[in-house]
Parts: sequence; structure tokens; C-alpha cells
Amino acid sequence: MKISQLFFFVLFSLFSSFVMSYLSLATMIGPWMGPTLIVIGLIITSVVRHITPHDMLLPVIGGSIGGIIATAMSSAFPTYYFIDKDFFMAWAHQPLVLITTVAALAMTAGFFGLWIVEHIKKTLLQEQDLSFPIGKLVYDVAVSTDSHASKKQLLIGVVSTIVYSLTNSFLRIKMVCYDGIVRIVNASHMSIFSVPALQFDMELLPMFLSIGFIAGHMMTVPLFVGALARFTIVDTGRAFLFPMVSDSSFMLAFCSGMVIFGALLSLIETPKKLWKFLTTTHHGSVSTFSWKHFLTLPTFLVMACLVIFFSYFNFSVPSQLYIFVFTAILTYQMVVIAGKIGLAFLGRFATFIMMPGLFIFRFTGLQATMVATFVEVCGGVAAELLFGLKTASLAQLDSKEVKRYQIMGIIVGSIAVAVAFWFLVTHFQLGSEQLFAQRAQGRALIIQAGNFDFKVLGFGMLFGMVLHFVKINSMLVLGGLLMPLSTILPLVIGGTISLYVTKKERFEPLCAGMYATLSIWMIITALLGR
Repeated sequence: MKISQLFFFVLFSLFSSFVMSYLSLATMIGPWMGPTLIVIGLIITSVVRHITPHDMLLPVIGGSIGGIIATAMSSAFPTYYFIDKDFFMAWAHQPLVLITTVAALAMTAGFFGLWIVEHIKKTLLQEQDLSFPIGKLVYDVAVSTDSHASKKQLLIGVVSTIVYSLTNSFLRIKMVCYDGIVRIVNASHMSIFSVPALQFDMELLPMFLSIGFIAGHMMTVPLFVGALARFTIVDTGRAFLFPMVSDSSFMLAFCSGMVIFGALLSLIETPKKLWKFLTTTHHGSVSTFSWKHFLTLPTFLVMACLVIFFSYFNFSVPSQLYIFVFTAILTYQMVVIAGKIGLAFLGRFATFIMMPGLFIFRFTGLQATMVATFVEVCGGVAAELLFGLKTASLAQLDSKEVKRYQIMGIIVGSIAVAVAFWFLVTHFQLGSEQLFAQRAQGRALIIQAGNFDFKVLGFGMLFGMVLHFVKINSMLVLGGLLMPLSTILPLVIGGTISLYVTKKERFEPLCAGMYATLSIWMIITALLGR
């Protein structure tokens, strides 16, 4: 482990943790930090000649974990402030208590995510060979200096994105009627269907086009099916069958039904896969059953930490089992989506676990907040770890070194985020313009309302069943249901373009430059705007 790499790892971890803690509380920005950090790394290597872009990969892989912990923590943990402000602030004015609690929650969830990744990485990275586009973007940026053509493509992506963003910002300032949204078709009603507006968010357009191109055409059909189903089946079904249910409550219950159906399928297959794993050696020969395949020291340590942490907050044994099992199942679903399209629906999946717990186990507001935060951090860290493993695989990095940096990333990131979170909530007011915490406010309303229609849940399970029988990826369809059309369209367009491009990999550095540059641009403009 080189001293220079360790230094830049700490630097990147602190940068990711503090910047994303603020941005996630103050705005709804949450870009993956890997591409941003590798671009910063390239700037450093151009000044410090004895450090190569390849040397920056391990610090980036470890340092980016702090960014996703910050995003997840800032999205979910402030929820309790909007449920019980006095208790939360009394807690916040005890620095040691708040920092320890946040760090422990982040580490517990992060290491559970690492444990899950250890069991699924071979399936996703080798057997299914998912693209994990953000990990590939990081690699493309790092190696672009090794090839004149790749470096040229990266430079074109960087310069064109800067020019594009400056032009877009200039138009927003000078044109009163321009708000950064280009509307092709306004929302309308067609017979029994409600058709959403066909529009593009011009600020984020290059980012989603580049992700769509890297992810490829495999995501195009399911996402498009999800978008169509939103205004044909979902909106129409709500209007005719459940007119008294609000749109947000209906969508939550419907998507929960899809997730539960997928989870039930997984539970049916899991015992078979587990038995095969326990009774088969690495060479494929059948052996007698042995608990040694399952009862390992890492498993014992992770499970012990989980039980201790949740027992401290008075979760019952059945509720803990529910949280662990369904967090593992939904984390797998989250990383499959992230592996295909480069996006992670942390908040929505966290709500899918939190809501049934409110009814079944009568979670308190604090417990519901803990569950939501735990799921978001676990799923986000798992996705970030797999992005890092994809980068490491392409760069042929030593797997043991990668794991060391990822473990350090969870530890350093958790502590840094805890300190940053304490500083922000004690120096700025949550819910104010400085720290609006929009996602947390929305989840607090859900917890306090407690509206969950089980008939709609069944409707969602039925839809998931239909998708299963026609062999359409239900998790990508779920992404099409949850994402706004302005996000889906550029992803689909990017994936479609990749179909008609020969030697697609030649243009991936271009996309990497676009994504990384726009991420940095978003961070700078958000900070300056505040």
C-alpha cells in the first residue's frame, strides 16, 4: 500500500463525505462520485508526474464510498427531525452521541452491504456480466491517457459539456420564459388515458444520454415498458379501480406489490441455491453438508453487529429478521438495476421495507427512520462496491488491495459523514432554505400518514406476475415506473444510439468525460448558488 495512494484515499474520502453531505441536504443532487474523483485525480497526475492515473484507481474506489454514504444518510436520517424536532435537536446537541450513532448506523449498514456483495459479486460480474456503467466510466477516464484516440474523446466530452452547460446557464439567465426544460408535447388526456408531458431537463440531458449509451440497449425495452405502463395501466387503474387512493400512496403500494412478488420468487429459489452452495465444492463435486460453508467469521461478526445495533433501539427479534432478510433481497434488486442502468433507487426501496414494518411491527418514528436509513446506506454502498469491483476487474487490480481500500472506505466514510452531518444540522436549520432536506420531509409525511392499501398491493403483485410470465425484467420495468419521463427518454435514446454505433467502446471515453464534467459542474453550481 503506497503512502501516496493512502494520502489521496483519505483526501477523496473526506471530500466525498463532506461535499455530498451538504449537497444531499441542501439540494436533491446525488451524482456518483467515482467519475468526479478520477477527473480530479487526472488533474493531480498532470501536476505530480510520478503518480500515474492508474495509481489513482484504488483511492477513487475507496474514497467514493463516503459520497454514497453521505447521500443515503442525508436523504433518510433527517426524517426524524420532521417527526420529533425537539428530541432530534436535543440529540444533535450531544455531539458524541449523535456522531457515534450516525457512524455506527453507517458502518453497520455498510458492512452488511459488503457482506451481501461478497455473496453476489461472482453472479453479477462474471455470470451475468452486468455492465455497471459507472465503474466502466471510471476505468475509461483513467486509461484514456494511455491512448491518443481515447484521450481525444475524453477531452471532447469535457470541453463540449462545459460549453453546453455554460450556454444552458446563460439562456436560463437571459430568457425569462426558459426554465431549463424543453417541452416537446404538453400533458394531455387521450380517451381513458392520461399522457404525461414529453419534455427534457436540458441541464441533466448529457448525463443521462451518456449513462444510457454505456449501459446499452438491453435496458431500453423494459424501461420503455415501465414508462408506458405508468400512464396506461397504473394511472388508469388508479382512476377507475382506486379513485380514493392518492397518486403517491397508490404508486408506493403498487410498486411494493411488484417488489414483494419478486422477493417471493427469490425466496422460492433461494433454498435450492443455498443447498447447492452448501453441498457442492468449488470444483463442482458433490460433498456432504457442512455448516463451514455458511458459518464463517465475517458472517458472525456482521450479524452480531446487526443484532446489537437494532436491539439497542428496541427492535424485536422477528422485526430484526424481517429487516435483515428483506434488506438483503432488495439490495440485490437495487444493485441489479444499478448494474444495468447506473442508477440506484435507494429511497423508494427503503420505503418498500419501512412501510410494511409500520403496520406489521408497529415501528416508532425513530425505528422507521433507522430502517429507512439502514436500507439506503446498505443498498448504496453495495452498488458503489460493485462499481469499484467492475473498475478493478477492467484495470486488473489486485483483489485483496481493492477489498482493503473498500473496507477502509466504509470506515473512514462513515466517521467523516457522521462529523459532517453533526456540523451541518447544528450550524444550519433543517427544513430551511440552506438545508431543505426534501426527501426526508417527504418520508416523514409517509410515516405520519401511514396510508397503505393492500388491494393496490395485490394489483402490483399481479402486474409483476404478468411481467414474469412474458419474461420482461420486472426490476427495470419498476425503474420505468419510478423515474420521471424526462429521465427515461434520454436513457432510452442513449441505449438506442449504442445499437447503431460500430465499435461502441471507442466512444465510451466521450461519455465518461460528459458524465464526470457535468457531475463536477452540478457540485460547483450548487455550492455557488448557496
